Amino acid sequence: MGIAYKLSTSPSDISVDNTALVRSAAGDLVQKVVADNLSRNTFKNNLINTYFSHSLDSLGSKISIDADYVNYKSTNDQAFKNYQYNENEILVYEDQINGEIPSEISIYALKSDYTKTLKGKSKFDAGLKTVMTKTDNEAIYSTTVAGITTPDYGLSNRFLYDEWINSAYVNYSTEIGPVGLQVGLRGEFTQLEGNQLGNAVTADTSFTRNYASLFPTFYASTKLDSAGIHGMYLSYGRRINRPYFQDLNPFISPLDKFTFYTGNPNLLPTYSHNLSLSYSFKNMINTSVSYSIVTDGIQETLEIQDSLYFSRPGNIASSQFLSFSVDVNFRVTPWYDVNLYAEAALVSFKSDLYTEQLNSQGINAYASITNSFNLGKGWRIDLSGRVLNNHVASQLLIKGYGTVDFGVQKKIMKGRGSLKVSASDLFFS
Repeated sequence: MGIAYKLSTSPSDISVDNTALVRSAAGDLVQKVVADNLSRNTFKNNLINTYFSHSLDSLGSKISIDADYVNYKSTNDQAFKNYQYNENEILVYEDQINGEIPSEISIYALKSDYTKTLKGKSKFDAGLKTVMTKTDNEAIYSTTVAGITTPDYGLSNRFLYDEWINSAYVNYSTEIGPVGLQVGLRGEFTQLEGNQLGNAVTADTSFTRNYASLFPTFYASTKLDSAGIHGMYLSYGRRINRPYFQDLNPFISPLDKFTFYTGNPNLLPTYSHNLSLSYSFKNMINTSVSYSIVTDGIQETLEIQDSLYFSRPGNIASSQFLSFSVDVNFRVTPWYDVNLYAEAALVSFKSDLYTEQLNSQGINAYASITNSFNLGKGWRIDLSGRVLNNHVASQLLIKGYGTVDFGVQKKIMKGRGSLKVSASDLFFS
């Protein structure tokens, strides 16, 4: 039994300068809007965990209990300065939007797991879990024009969200000759409630939602030869991915006078069926073919209302992913190791979306290489790179890019500790 505590804090200042050029159909400059945005952020995360584990026999049977409390607190003080110029680039208007966005999330979790080791390399697992989450997000905005500051009730609001998830699972695994099998079933029941508090011009709104789901899983593995050099693996599982709490928050955050980012309290959870077949050679070369069907997948969506551009997360009715991947690990010399990974996926998205019908598809590719140099006396250098092509993501085409990362590590205290210095995206690409 034991107790653990973790604290993390992350202050940051983010400055974004954005220029929007508005042109006529003939291409002539009509208007230029320059936005000078500054956000000062603080983030603090506290985690307390208590755990208890008891061995029931010498075969590995045990029971365990975990209790967690997690608290996230963040603040975001924003200052958005907008400058509007005419076609002759003469300043004709300026204003400043000020925002204070405090946020707090508290999570209470309790779970218990039971493992029973059976005869014949078989094992039975079962467990229960309950999670209560409470979130409180507030946005206080004001606008300053010609030195006069007034509240902005169109952007200001407070959003409260409570979620309670109860789940249980059973799992059985065994070996029949060279074949390993595992089957499982998890059931979940979710209750949630959201409250959008009103202000001087906006009325209160609220919603509740209850749903139950079952999630079966199946795994099979086999060695294709007596030496275990070749292996095959098959898996299937139904999964759920819930929206991020921040995505459910309907706050509006401006990028400039034309572009706004906002959450979506109507987001539904994502369900997927995932099938995968893999082959392994000496655990050095691993290849995999995977196929997924996703319902209500959460993607960034774009909408234009009255010449204003809104970006928000939304549910895409149907998505499919067919992917092939290769993972290779090999030792070039006793002091030089290489890992290569490549993946290509055929993706498609179909959905009713705002006033249009979305139907997009493409091939998304990704490749990476990691070079590890063990220089002796506890020194190690890692040099890695990755590259992505233009990715299709529902309405978006995300432009491709590549990065190079570098790290140096030194073992200390006779190998019981280590120091590491690393840098990401060395060439700011």
